[in-house]
Amino acid sequence: INGLLLKQALDAMLSEAIMLRASDIHLDKLRDPSAWISYRIDGKLKPTHLLPERTMAALFSRIKNESGMDASDTRRAQDGRVSLAGAGTGVEFRVATQPIAGGETIAIRVLDPSSMIGLDALFPYQLQMNELFRQLANVRGKTGGLVLISGPTGSGKTTTLYALAQNFGRDRINVITVEE
Repeated sequence: INGLLLKQALDAMLSEAIMLRASDIHLDKLRDPSAWISYRIDGKLKPTHLLPERTMAALFSRIKNESGMDASDTRRAQDGRVSLAGAGTGVEFRVATQPIAGGETIAIRVLDPSSMIGLDALFPYQLQMNELFRQLANVRGKTGGLVLISGPTGSGKTTTLYALAQNFGRDRINVITVEE
């Protein structure tokens, strides 16, 4: 399949996810007729595009290459990042692959700063929660720390971490988030 067409298909898929305000894109590289592209919108996974097996395999390779992964390795989980080229949107995508029975899956998290909100909007009527998060972000006199946020898919973990990270003095300290 033509490399330029694959790049256009990838950019169109990422653009569609932004337009639909999807939090994630899921792709399943399985035998026909099970190769779906699905979007997670408002916490619900919606199968949207059914691709031929061969087309999905080519798209998987393109995504892996663009994300800095080994496209030939289908037997172990990999992580990477990709951005929407030339869009000027500032939207980043975190990409994770996982082998599954009969194939492979890719989950792409949409990291759109314009859709992220601050602590005041996240907890508008919960003053104690706002104060707790502000205290977590106050690092004076602290030499290290860990904040663990857990919950089911679509519950707001990434949004909460982003809102918290906005309150750190990022020019003075290093903030790392890990999600699995």
